[in-house]
Amino acid sequence: MLKRTITGILTLLLLICQNAKSELFNRAIHIQAPTIHYDVFESALPWDKALKLKENLIKHLKQKDDRIDLLIKDFLDEYEDIIDEMNQKLYDEYDYDSMMSMMYNPDLKSLEATRFENKIQQHGFSVGSAEGEVYIDKNADFIRKDLYQYLDSTSIVFLNLYCAEIDKPCCMDAGFIVPDKTIFNRALAWGELLKVLDYSEYFTMVDREFTTYLYFAFNGIDNTPYFDWDTGLYDRKAFGLMQDIIEQYPEANAARYFRSFVDMLKASNMKKTEEISMFLEEMYNSIPGY
Repeated sequence: MLKRTITGILTLLLLICQNAKSELFNRAIHIQAPTIHYDVFESALPWDKALKLKENLIKHLKQKDDRIDLLIKDFLDEYEDIIDEMNQKLYDEYDYDSMMSMMYNPDLKSLEATRFENKIQQHGFSVGSAEGEVYIDKNADFIRKDLYQYLDSTSIVFLNLYCAEIDKPCCMDAGFIVPDKTIFNRALAWGELLKVLDYSEYFTMVDREFTTYLYFAFNGIDNTPYFDWDTGLYDRKAFGLMQDIIEQYPEANAARYFRSFVDMLKASNMKKTEEISMFLEEMYNSIPGY
């Protein structure tokens, strides 16, 4: 009798648990995505500006209306201005947070959200994210498309480096997201391009990228430091990458700076000193536009 009673209680408890789980499941699958007013977003955004800007660029390149570097630089500056305008209009809309959360939540993402994201890409932009926030960003494929046939060799190198920064950004959330070797190779590449620019419209942008990557090579970044937090010692792998470039490309711009820094590290037994700290601070402050 006692055995039957215990069995009955256990069966009842099992049924209760199953019913509870079933109710939770039914509630979960009926979660509805928030209603997003895409028509409001779409009407607020300057959709065709980037497409028209690119169309005008190609027309001017074909007609050789001005120097290639000037046309490309003006195009990139105006393109960035359009992206800033797009983001500002998005941020100003009242349900921006709901829309962006839905676009990046697989459980909530609707066909409308997918269509909206596709429309962003079709009009010359992409969707980026950092530190939990999403935004409209540059689209390297859009920038490159149909351009190379009108460019000189220097502009091609510049555009390749520029687009590489979009395709594979070096950093996210204050840390490197590319291999260490990429950081040093980009310092090398931007430095070599800087050699041939002289009075080019690309000069300031290239100088900024070169100095930034030198600083990254010497110091690392907040969440990927090259000086150890505990010991203060410089990373051995990064040191080896600098030496490799010095040996393989002794006349390179980057090699010239790397040699000076390697000498400082050897003199300090690889440890961060006050002299090195001051050197890094001066370099950071010298980055154009910072």
